[in-house]
Amino acid sequence: MTIERFNIYRAEVEACGRRFDAQDVGVARAFYVAKDAADKRQAVEARLANQRRMTELAAAPGAVKSSMLSFDYTLDAAEESAMFGTPDEIAAKLDSLRAAGVAHVLLNGGGAGVANLRRFAREVMPVFAGEKRAAAE
Repeated sequence: MTIERFNIYRAEVEACGRRFDAQDVGVARAFYVAKDAADKRQAVEARLANQRRMTELAAAPGAVKSSMLSFDYTLDAAEESAMFGTPDEIAAKLDSLRAAGVAHVLLNGGGAGVANLRRFAREVMPVFAGEKRAAAE
């Protein structure tokens, strides 16, 4: 759905006669670098529970739900909407966004602690390190 929305935005910008620049768009994602499948599953379950609590707290009785808080309450949807997984799984998701033309991804992983940030820096970022060098050359 993110790539679909990105493409809709690009088409609308171009339909207005403007040049589309991917540098003007950012995709935000929560991330968690899992140790294994069980760790990933536990993190996704916690994410889903937190999303449910947030939605319940944010909604006034009888109020219309915000579209930002409307989503499928399933483990699959919670996993798909974030970058939770092994370093290879996260790199694959980043590659999919890049292949679709997304140039900026804003990552939020601070809630999982400093160890999560360090794992991302050590185990995911190096996969993409050569790209900046190649672009500069």
